Amino acid sequence: MKRYISSIVIVAVLLLTLSTFYIYSAVSASPFPHFKIEKESGDAKEIRTLQITGGYGLGNGHENFNLSWNGTVYSSEVSFLDRFNNGTKRMKELRKQYKNFMRGKMEENSFYQDKVWLIYADTSSNWSGSTKNPYLEISLLKKKDKKNTKIHIPLSKQNHYVTVDDVQLVGKQLKIATQNTVASKENDFNEIHVYTVDITNQKLVKDETIQPGVSNQRLQKNTYINIQNLQDTNISDPSKYVLYNISLMKTTSRGRDQILNRELIAYNTETSKKELIKLPKTINIEELVSFHGDVIYFVTMNPNELKLTAYNFINQRVENEFSINRQNADTSIYAIKNEKLYLCIPYLQGKTAGVLNVYDVKTSKKLFQGNIVNVEKYKKWNRLSLDFYDMEID
Repeated sequence: MKRYISSIVIVAVLLLTLSTFYIYSAVSASPFPHFKIEKESGDAKEIRTLQITGGYGLGNGHENFNLSWNGTVYSSEVSFLDRFNNGTKRMKELRKQYKNFMRGKMEENSFYQDKVWLIYADTSSNWSGSTKNPYLEISLLKKKDKKNTKIHIPLSKQNHYVTVDDVQLVGKQLKIATQNTVASKENDFNEIHVYTVDITNQKLVKDETIQPGVSNQRLQKNTYINIQNLQDTNISDPSKYVLYNISLMKTTSRGRDQILNRELIAYNTETSKKELIKLPKTINIEELVSFHGDVIYFVTMNPNELKLTAYNFINQRVENEFSINRQNADTSIYAIKNEKLYLCIPYLQGKTAGVLNVYDVKTSKKLFQGNIVNVEKYKKWNRLSLDFYDMEID
């Protein structure tokens, strides 16, 4: 019997060794070009935590990749186990550090994190309306002792569907902002709710309905309210405000949605007050992209330039506004994080695959300038086959 067991172990080791060998051989012989970021000026630390996702087409094949300061990694080069660990870099690190707590938790905007706490708020409801007793389930992890606590909050049975927009901790009270699809005799409608939960007593303290001004207008036939939660550039970090872009919409006979009225509101988690944000006529609300603290960022793009406007909605003034030459690029990707603008412009001409620049949104100063270049100069590549999709900064 021992002899058979030994044989099985030897065969298993051989199979594992051969598999590793062939996988390594396939990776090293990859037909896809590999790129890297070369610094031209500025400080390379500005892009140490940056990652660009993209794709490259070769013949009938196409493969996605991640590009960082360390180089390019194609999806076929990622280990079998790592392919299941998808999501942002922050989510991957949380899964690694708090494995048991993170199990089954996917939505990044449902998290709150500071030096003491890691908190996640989830809902039981779904679009089918099959949940007869909807509820919020809150998971709290105290990082120091890794003590995990769960709080179960029943919700009104009228809520057919509930999505969590934001989670904030103010003292010992947890503020959970949600969008609720509420059932009525006439038709379903959406509401913004903020649930206040005492994490010490583990009880619901308050259920507030944030009533936008546009919803005070009586809904006519073919009209509805569209609610859009505006994401903080530093998602899941502590934030004083939760912002909403709310529109009164009308569906026309041509099937197109027409905006009848619109407003931008900020909910102050510390005072529990709703504040209407007034924008100057020079700013188009359509160009709104994100916010951080009390500053909202608006971005306008055309073939020649990208224009960024930083507007302080508390002081009601434009803090900074500047334009960047896009060099007639058909496409470009950008991200705003930590009060910096990251801009990647692909090239269709020249030796480089694109440029990557970083700017300070307060001063307009260029903090980094670099080129995306092909590492394997001997390997031919087609610029038309290269795409950049998105950018992530930790």
